[in-house]
Amino acid sequence: MPTTTERLLAIFFGTAGAYCIEEGTPGVLMTAMGHTTEALPLENVAGKKQSVPLGHPWVDTTRQLGNSSRNERH
Repeated sequence: MPTTTERLLAIFFGTAGAYCIEEGTPGVLMTAMGHTTEALPLENVAGKKQSVPLGHPWVDTTRQLGNSSRNERH
């Protein structure tokens, strides 16, 4: 079951992606930049790794919810 945050992120990125399609901007990755989004060309990001900083609120929230792979019980 998706959380409220996951649903909001889906709306946030989905809306931004729809605007890109409407504007005729294909082949992009939508990224979160503060309270807005940025469309990055896929050729600039494909094959590259970028992690979320460990102190980021999303990481802290995930850990508190027990959804982090570090918190999983095997």
